[in-house]
Parts: sequence; structure tokens; C-alpha cells
Amino acid sequence: MATKAEQNPPLKTQTRFLVGHAALRTLGIAAALIAIGLMTTGKQAVELLGFQLVAKYSYSPILRYFVIISTIACGLSALSLGCFLYSVRSINPGRKNYFTIFVIDLVVVGLALTGSSAATAMGYVGRYGDSHAGWMPICGTFGRFCDRMTVSVAFSFFAAVVYMGLAVWSAWIASEAHLSNTIY
Repeated sequence: MATKAEQNPPLKTQTRFLVGHAALRTLGIAAALIAIGLMTTGKQAVELLGFQLVAKYSYSPILRYFVIISTIACGLSALSLGCFLYSVRSINPGRKNYFTIFVIDLVVVGLALTGSSAATAMGYVGRYGDSHAGWMPICGTFGRFCDRMTVSVAFSFFAAVVYMGLAVWSAWIASEAHLSNTIY
């Protein structure tokens, strides 16, 4: 006869798995929302030679792309959280549900990386310019705006790393789901 201590570890492990997985998904969503919020609320106006110059994300197609892609990735991540919670509540979720979550996670990773990479390239040109193209750096003039964009992109890359970890975890779950009825 098994003792009570021997019966509890699988339940405890499964509970930790569920809480950890949901927490990571929530962390990814929160990081993406912070990145979106920082980017969309960042604005700086300066007067230069009698002209009022304004820097904001909506003036750049690349930064608009970053916001749109980050919003889509955040929405898909929320969808995958919903799918995950639905799968957890199912009596026998099966491999197909976990594979669907994996595919969503993989798409989110791709989207998050493309948006973050595009914004990074734009930030690099903004901070250092491009002498071959004749583009001057603007971060000396719009320092507060550039710093805010840098933090936004950093949060976005952090979200992408979280999403990558979730994609790997989801792939592992999908591969293990056919071996047993447990989800850890």
C-alpha cells in the first residue's frame, strides 16, 4: 500500500507545472503589453532653430509595424493561454490540443522577433545614424524618446524569449501527451 507521501508528489508536480506554465504565459503577455504601452505613449517635442519638432512612434512605419505586430503577438499569446487553460480543464486533452498551442506559440515567437528586430534596426539608425545614406543620428536631440523606445524594445525581446521558452515547453508537452494522460 502506497503512503500518502508517495501519492502527493505527482499531484504537486502537476500543480506546479500548471501554475508555472500559466505564470510564464502571463509574464509574456505583461512584457508585451508594457512594450506596447511604452512605445505608444512615447512622445517628445523639441524646438530647433525656431521649429517645433516632434518624435513619436506613429511617424515611423517601422515603429507602427512594431506596435501592430506586438499587439497581434500579445493577442495570440492570450489565445494560447485560453487554449492552455481549456486543455487543462479537459478530461483527456490529447496531443492535438497541445500541438495547437505549440503552433500558436511558434507563430508568436516569429512575430515578436520580427517586430523587435525591425524596431532595433530603426533604433540603431536613430542612435548612430548612417553616414553612407546621409542619415544623421536623432537621439542627441530626442534622447528621452530614444531611451523610452530602447526600453520598449528590451521588453519586447524579453517577451520573445519567454515565448520561445513556452514554444519549447509546448513542444515537449505535445510530444509527451501521446505517451501518457498526464500533462507534465
